[in-house]
Amino acid sequence: MNKKFIFCFIWLQCSVVVPKFQNFIEQNFSKIHLSKFPIFRLYADESIGFKNDVAYQNVIDTRKKKITLGFEKFFASLFKESEITPEELYEQFYDEKIVSSYHVLKDAERGSMHEAIFIEEQEADPEIIAFIKMILFRYTTKRNLKIVLTDGIAQATASYGSDLYGHTVLCNIHVYTKENIAKYYEALQGGYSIRYDILPDRSVRWMEVSSFLTLRLIFIASWVQHQTDLFVYVLDRCLQRQMISYETINLGVMLQKFLNILSAVFQSTNPLESALFVLKSELDSGSNKSIKLWKLLVQGLAESYSDRSLLKFQNFDQKIKQESKK
Repeated sequence: MNKKFIFCFIWLQCSVVVPKFQNFIEQNFSKIHLSKFPIFRLYADESIGFKNDVAYQNVIDTRKKKITLGFEKFFASLFKESEITPEELYEQFYDEKIVSSYHVLKDAERGSMHEAIFIEEQEADPEIIAFIKMILFRYTTKRNLKIVLTDGIAQATASYGSDLYGHTVLCNIHVYTKENIAKYYEALQGGYSIRYDILPDRSVRWMEVSSFLTLRLIFIASWVQHQTDLFVYVLDRCLQRQMISYETINLGVMLQKFLNILSAVFQSTNPLESALFVLKSELDSGSNKSIKLWKLLVQGLAESYSDRSLLKFQNFDQKIKQESKK
């Protein structure tokens, strides 16, 4: 058969498949899970003002469109390479054989971490567990999850699991402490406490402690909501069978990560602060494409703030940077 004809036939199939599954993609893959907006504040009792009533919502709507287009591109590539449709990929999340194999792998990975401490939910401090669950359950509809405190992860939170057999949320025992939780409640009364890091380029990455605690939990709640770790496993399974390319799997993983962090940023008390913190993290280890996405988001958020709020935030940012040099 003529190669040009084959290529045109595949392209035509892709152009038909994506529109056909557009609603399915939006509902099950690209939807930013937004549950509850907080009272937006810069610090202490200083509230955030926006340019107008729709300025902030416009930023959200723009990102929603971008990420939906991104997933449509991903599924077009997936179908072109493997003829797997969005529905067929989603069905694998509930295939008992696939999901069982995934859980066996994850249990083995955790079992190999011999030096790490793992404190199961029932053995942990009830106050810490109650705080973590309070935040998580605001931002995910999933209830079949358990909390494990650990020193075995470098980041603040991580998660693995499935809707079929349950989700495990790992929380760093050095981050989710009674002392830090006390700072969260102090922030509700108008206080604030800043955590910051001096990065290799000598720049400062900072965030209010209470905002950092919730940002990471909202992020992991979205991770659970979208079964992100299982999504990555299913794609990797396709990759090992040489059904899809590295480029396609990397696109899917990047979109999932961006989707989950967006959910956290948009529902944080100071979205610009959160986005800048993530951008600083991406500058250290992210791809050029990811960095560009975050720079555009930071720009959009800054433009949505009122002139007064933006100036106050910039002044506070300079104050933190000066204090970090002492």
